[in-house]
Amino acid sequence: MKNSKSVIKLFVAVLVCLLPHTIWAQTADTLRINGILKIAKGQELKINAGTQVLFSPGASVWVEGGLSITGEAQNPVVFSSVDPSNPGAGFLINGSDPNSIISIQHATFNHLARAISFEPFWNRKSVSLSNLVVKNSEFNEAIIYVASPLINLSKQSVDFELKNAHFFQNKAGVIIDNAGMSGITYYLDNLIFQNNTIEGNDNSLGILNINIASPYLAKNLLIGDIAFIQNTAGNKTLGLSLGGNQETIVAKGIYSLEGTRTVFDNQQDARLPVLEAPIKDANSYPLALCYFESVNHTANYILVKGKKCCTIKQVLDSNLLAIPATINVYADSIAIPYTNGPAAYLLLENGMQITLPTLPIADTAQATPIIKQPLVLQDTLVNPTKPWTKTYEVGFMAGLAFYVGDIKHRFGIPGVYDWSKTAFVQYNKSAKVSYRFGFSRTNIGMHNPTAPLAIWQSASTYGLKDGNYFLIPSFNNNFKTEIYTLDADFIYHLGSNQGKKVNPTEGKKGQWLPSIGTGVSLCYFEPYRMVVYSRNKDSAEFMKLRPLGLEGQNFLSNKRDYIPITLNVNLSFQLAYAYKNWRLRYEIKAIMSFSDYLDDFGQGYAYGNNYDKWKENLGDIDLPINKHTGKQVTIEEAFPRYETDLKRTTNMLPDMFFPQHIGVSYVLGRKEK
Repeated sequence: MKNSKSVIKLFVAVLVCLLPHTIWAQTADTLRINGILKIAKGQELKINAGTQVLFSPGASVWVEGGLSITGEAQNPVVFSSVDPSNPGAGFLINGSDPNSIISIQHATFNHLARAISFEPFWNRKSVSLSNLVVKNSEFNEAIIYVASPLINLSKQSVDFELKNAHFFQNKAGVIIDNAGMSGITYYLDNLIFQNNTIEGNDNSLGILNINIASPYLAKNLLIGDIAFIQNTAGNKTLGLSLGGNQETIVAKGIYSLEGTRTVFDNQQDARLPVLEAPIKDANSYPLALCYFESVNHTANYILVKGKKCCTIKQVLDSNLLAIPATINVYADSIAIPYTNGPAAYLLLENGMQITLPTLPIADTAQATPIIKQPLVLQDTLVNPTKPWTKTYEVGFMAGLAFYVGDIKHRFGIPGVYDWSKTAFVQYNKSAKVSYRFGFSRTNIGMHNPTAPLAIWQSASTYGLKDGNYFLIPSFNNNFKTEIYTLDADFIYHLGSNQGKKVNPTEGKKGQWLPSIGTGVSLCYFEPYRMVVYSRNKDSAEFMKLRPLGLEGQNFLSNKRDYIPITLNVNLSFQLAYAYKNWRLRYEIKAIMSFSDYLDDFGQGYAYGNNYDKWKENLGDIDLPINKHTGKQVTIEEAFPRYETDLKRTTNMLPDMFFPQHIGVSYVLGRKEK
């Protein structure tokens, strides 16, 4: 369809409503994607041959269902950015839809931050990526990233095919995690990586990086022919890199200039897997492959040499304008006299753009070809106007926490909300991942009237015995536990434009940053019971419960005292508002302890089912003074007689608590504007 309207905007909501199962893109149209186009589970996006798809800055396609892109060899589907300096984010494959497939055939990805990303815990029936061209990605994000899938081992293995693909002029490579794991088979064949550059001088992470699973199943990773031509990191050559344990990985063939071994494996680091594959000269690559071995540039004359020279389309000046030139092709060289120079670039028929050596004073000069270096953008997903910078931030938050455990409130809601606070240091590693280390101080309790928010403090409490609830007077069962934790959390930032959000452009309004997290903490806790209270918080007196052994720990041979140190695990949701270097934060955490004694309630009997013997074995204890009467409290007043042949609790569940915090943090070492 060629007419004056060359752009058809995608109105996502209308399409999804009208076509709930398949979203079609018409042949030969130009489609423009703004924001996020979401393909829900059970739906499928189909794009046919000849379609041009333009991504607005930061735009992406989130695929939770199926994807069918069916280009043709002479009529591919082309994905590109409206503004190459502010590119789109490409395709993100999310979620589990084992009945759908991902199929991309004969497609070109140009000037995108990332072409295709399979996010953690994705799952599909099969994946086929074939006859692809990925070029001019100027980010440090992987151009194709495949995270570990969510596998159902009871169903048929997932086939993942990546073949017949050409990657050139990119600033990052392809990463595949946990290759060789059970439940998914990877087929990699006929892949060409050419003239890609990575910042720095480290070639340990190759332009194709394969992390090997443990345990490793050789039948689930099949590698055919792969060529690495003039890929560099600084002055080092890039190629294939392997990560993981010391496994033996087999490939059909690795091709490079003059048969150089462009592999980073066990030969460089004895801890890594070893590659067993013939290393061959690029001249013998079985499929079409072109490259220049050298480029000479003198006044009004260019000479390129190579046994498989690429077809040169045009000679360009420094303004990317074509200049008059005669292209003479010979068996192993191309001679190009030109006028109206000086020439700056060679534009090749396959789309590559070669930077010519600077004109020397002498008549001749020789240099290896250099790819044009566009704007350097770092580890940001979709915000090239503000390069991503790894940062640290410090923060403090405070709020309230409530407890969920063996003591159940009569009205089914938490009875006490007590203070909780935390101080932390956070390392923002990338646009999506941060690590947080902190110290937290939290109180939890039940029927503690001294807490900042005490609800129904005079109501009875439910206890659980043999699966049945029973009422206990609240004062006889109150507790307050002081908790100290050292925390380590992993934080995953949500949203396709998280790079923009975590690192917002200075001078702009703030951004909302939603995140989820999980973590572990080392916990010290000390339970107390309030034994004196006269309607005034100042009158309250508490006693430590652990030394008293309220389940007979001090006299029963089969009952040991619990230790006050344990591990906790947590899940959290966090929301921050970022403005310049400041973050206004909110978080809620669900924390599960590996101890069942945060509330001093376990699976024993009250007083070991022998109140008198329990009193005899108390030893010397300090009983507090009742400030209202001026008399010392007796042990019978503090801990009234209560005997039963029913255990205090019969469930095996550990205790939990839920802190909610608000606070601020500040990003260190980044200049505010």
